Amino acid sequence: MTSNWIFAATAACCVAASLTNSAIAAGPKWIRLTWAGNDASSSIAITWNTDSANAKTHIEYGTSTNLGQSASGTSFLGNGNLGHVHEVELIDLEPDTLYYYRVGEPGDWSDIAEFRTLAKPGCGEIRFIALGDGRSQDTTGPAPQWPGIYAQSLDEDPQFVIDTGDLVKDGDDVAQWVNYLKASSPLLQLVPHMPSIGNHDDDSRDGDYATYNQVFQLPRNDTTETEDYYFFTAGDAIFVALSTSTFTGGTYKFQEQADWLDKVLTENPRHWKFVFFHHPPYTSHAEVFGLEFNHEPNEVEQNGALVPVFDKHHVDIVFTGHNHFYERFAPMYGGGASPMGNPVSSPDKGTVYIITGGAGAFTYDAIEIAGIKIDPMEDIVCAGSNQAPGSQKCSGRHHYVTVTIKGDTLQGEVVATAAQNFDTSPSNIEIIDTFGITKTNPAAADCEPDEDPLTPDADTPDPDVQSADAADDVASPDGHSLDKDTEPGVDTTLPTLDLGEQPGTDATFSPDVAANTPDQTAENPGKQGSDTSGTQFVPPSNDVISTPEDTTATTPDKKSSDDSGCYTGSQQSLPPYWFWFLGFLFWITSGRQGLTRIN
Repeated sequence: MTSNWIFAATAACCVAASLTNSAIAAGPKWIRLTWAGNDASSSIAITWNTDSANAKTHIEYGTSTNLGQSASGTSFLGNGNLGHVHEVELIDLEPDTLYYYRVGEPGDWSDIAEFRTLAKPGCGEIRFIALGDGRSQDTTGPAPQWPGIYAQSLDEDPQFVIDTGDLVKDGDDVAQWVNYLKASSPLLQLVPHMPSIGNHDDDSRDGDYATYNQVFQLPRNDTTETEDYYFFTAGDAIFVALSTSTFTGGTYKFQEQADWLDKVLTENPRHWKFVFFHHPPYTSHAEVFGLEFNHEPNEVEQNGALVPVFDKHHVDIVFTGHNHFYERFAPMYGGGASPMGNPVSSPDKGTVYIITGGAGAFTYDAIEIAGIKIDPMEDIVCAGSNQAPGSQKCSGRHHYVTVTIKGDTLQGEVVATAAQNFDTSPSNIEIIDTFGITKTNPAAADCEPDEDPLTPDADTPDPDVQSADAADDVASPDGHSLDKDTEPGVDTTLPTLDLGEQPGTDATFSPDVAANTPDQTAENPGKQGSDTSGTQFVPPSNDVISTPEDTTATTPDKKSSDDSGCYTGSQQSLPPYWFWFLGFLFWITSGRQGLTRIN
């Protein structure tokens, strides 16, 4: 792992924070990567904004900093103060190849940045980040913690990021989307960021008129011809983003989406299958004095339409958000329309459901009141009868999920971030969960180079677009164009990260597995400085889910974690009859919204 992105992003955020809100960025701004087509191994989509209606939509790119190829795209006037939005999609690119690019026009080019196409199916590893709920509690849009959490996640060297939604507080307010772009630049131009729409992201406009769809250049589905839900393939995996926010109202309204999902998974077979959207089908849930502590499972009644399709096609993992915490479930199968899932013994028999809602919005982290620790997740949400069937791991800390796939093996790692509710410190960084799936039916792979390699699609540039040696425009030694002329961040108070060396980490949790499940020793890659010992649990099935044994961190001054992800030590234990009272007190005092749910 390298720390270049964290420190470079910190420097960029500090520069942005030193500017005034009235500053106008010259030339291209808020450059961002996504995919607008379905194949991540041979395409990329690049989007940026300008203040000028006369700015051209040109890209120069190539496999060296000399670039040498060019392409053009389209532009349109965006909502509010988005200005003019420019979109280009490059196709017929070489798989697993590093490309350099810049956008704009002669005299007004951006710095050079880079992207790498993914490998062909079965020909390389897949590494991605899953996160969600980076929105603020107020009207600024993204949370103050979001830039630091996002920067730290990119330090894991992912190939792309999937986002379970709620990027801003109010999607109808274009200024919040502008703040999101300011706070996220220049990180969005490093790897593709593929979002799903959350309930806070939706607005009064639909389709191409929705600000969410103007901010991101995404694939279109062939049912509604919108970007509200879509899919893309990455190597031997397929990723499907659904919308539980623009299509609501129970099974009937979701059936159109379910039929499309069934068709997509049938026509695009892949060894690994992932679906992500906002509202969780399953979640632990609590009420405090008759008031909901968090969102309930199946809140928008999507399960009846979607869960049977997950079961039919054996989706490996469903990622959701909405609740501002982390929760991982045992494999589930056959739940149908019920908000309570049906746990099964093996991922070969069902789908793993993960809630990742810790990218910035206020979370349910542990606090101390008068020297007494209360952990809302352990003591309330995931306690006793509130804990949902199959729930295996809960944590209220800000976090992201890293997933690495190598052939038939998937390893997941959940990292608590330096930025938390009340502070930003390297001591907060810790692995809070790990999990794994191993398939025993290998996928076929054809990794030989093409006899006739594809040539990048290069449109003939306009006469005023000059090919130039752009090597001098590289903004940093590692090739990341991070020192851009950006507008100020949100409220000019973006958090400053000085993480230094990340501390050693300790992964400790024990999932519920069948008593007769045999144990086998397995290697767990773990985080740098972490204890990587572990046990692989092997059910009698074709797929295997693996998790580590409980271990104790050996790094001095590092907090230890018990198997529920909650800190242990000398804190005074909490008498049972205080659980609800202190939980209610925490909910009132830390929610910042009076008698309103904080999520």
